Amino acid sequence: MKKCVLSLTSILSFASVFADQQSAQEPIIPYAHRINFEIPRFGYEHIKPDAIYVAAECWYLWGFDTHQFSLILGEAEGRIGYNFLLNPSNTLTPFAGVGYFKSFEHTKRQEIGFSSLGLRYEHVFGRTFNLGLNLEGMLGYSLHHRSSWGDPIWGVDVGVPFTWRFARKKNWDIRIEPFFTGWFGQEREGLFGGLRSAIGYRF
Repeated sequence: MKKCVLSLTSILSFASVFADQQSAQEPIIPYAHRINFEIPRFGYEHIKPDAIYVAAECWYLWGFDTHQFSLILGEAEGRIGYNFLLNPSNTLTPFAGVGYFKSFEHTKRQEIGFSSLGLRYEHVFGRTFNLGLNLEGMLGYSLHHRSSWGDPIWGVDVGVPFTWRFARKKNWDIRIEPFFTGWFGQEREGLFGGLRSAIGYRF
């Protein structure tokens, strides 16, 4: 399944780049806001170039737990930083954040409140395809000490978002983000990975 998703992602990416190269280059509208949504996910980002970055997001992820398809992860997070426009095709966004993480897996149940520092990078390939890299380091504490993994709990989150933009004004998009999240406590660790996805609207 993962191989099929990655193959489809690669094909769509190359097709998007090829289509952009074949068409006349038009200026990309620098939208200031992006709302992303999917069941069950909702978020907002202030994405205006060379301006303050503000984001709030919550999401849940479903998957297989002990051979059953069920709720696996949940997270809510607020972030603030700055969108540095390095050039028309590259944006770099350092940020700080606070959030809440929950694992629903039977063998890895845990609730963590955390603060974080991170970096988000995005490269624009023409008008229809963007590729990014999201890095985040986290420091958290268990909210239920009876089942704590051993405080403090350090975490890392790495994601590679593939974004395809569509509609005449390129203000709608579809984003697929392979990711890895790891939490490391003094007594045990929790490692997670999968795909986050969302539909976005820019204005």
